[in-house]
Amino acid sequence: MSLRESSQDHTPSRDLAGFPSRDWESATDTSLLGAVRDLRRLFDERAEVFFRRLREKVHERLRLVSDKERPLHLMDLFPATFADLQNVLSRDSGRYFDEFLGIAVGNASLLKFDSVVWAHGQMHAMIGDFLDPKNGYQKLATVREWIKDYCDGPVTMDESAFSSPQQFERALLRSDWRVPTWLQAYPCSRSSSNSEASVALEMTSQEETEKVLKVLAERFWMQIEYHLAHRARLARIGLAKQGALRPTAVPSDTPPCKKNIKTLSPFRELAGRLMHDARSKEPDRFRDETWIEICSKLDAAAFKPLIKYLEGKARDQLANWNQKHSNRPLRTFTEGIRPPAGAMFVRRGIQRTLYRTQEKCEE
Repeated sequence: MSLRESSQDHTPSRDLAGFPSRDWESATDTSLLGAVRDLRRLFDERAEVFFRRLREKVHERLRLVSDKERPLHLMDLFPATFADLQNVLSRDSGRYFDEFLGIAVGNASLLKFDSVVWAHGQMHAMIGDFLDPKNGYQKLATVREWIKDYCDGPVTMDESAFSSPQQFERALLRSDWRVPTWLQAYPCSRSSSNSEASVALEMTSQEETEKVLKVLAERFWMQIEYHLAHRARLARIGLAKQGALRPTAVPSDTPPCKKNIKTLSPFRELAGRLMHDARSKEPDRFRDETWIEICSKLDAAAFKPLIKYLEGKARDQLANWNQKHSNRPLRTFTEGIRPPAGAMFVRRGIQRTLYRTQEKCEE
């Protein structure tokens, strides 16, 4: 089974795919940026220390091992050490996920997305940016550098490294580094036959080095993504049990109205966009102020009288109401969303009409 095939069961669901381009800042209200940056800083500091200590722990164990025996010991320790790196990072991330979820639940009205989706997106971006820095020279550079450090220790430079900027960059990035023969066999041993593993031992090219690092780094990241999605699903189940689950808004670049606006009436086009914009800010229940703002904009656009735009039973009920109360009829959306006693059916009718309008706009 190939690595691609074996990873299919771990593919995140659509709503747990993370923010587009890991753009966590655009998904975060300005009032929450400080708290999110603090969490990211704490995570980066802890993760850096953990990555370094785990690597140093291995080299400390090998301190008295001869150079001849060292590759064999590194080979024996690598599977468990690499797994520990994944497992501890996955487990530790649960603490930060809970912190993000707490922020989300406590500031629901400020989020563009469902609380679980937002917390997962923040975690996905935070760990992703640590493992795969946007200014990194290679994909998943942090994982690749840890593997090199595990094999050879941290970067060391002699005087020749400072002879020119090109030499310094070459030494810093270890451009001449080649995967050791024992590590070449590791990816094959997990996904190929023994014969393929024996062939891999003979490969020492730059191409093979890149192949091994790419497979190991991508496998590492896929496991992290799987654990993040699993943690998010458990959180969603927990919120559902508490009756605190919110409607899901999926991070997307999709425009508010999927349907061509030429197929929509002017009322539905405006109402659909107003509802979409409000839903992106308040995915759960709208505040009264939000309903009033939407209705005020509909009135300002001259969508009157109200009865013309109501649907179904609410239209007939409003007609009866206005006939009985001809001295104070309800003729605008603003009046209907704040009805007098005995006319709450008008408010509910407006809400149903606007919800259906948003649905038609997004079909």
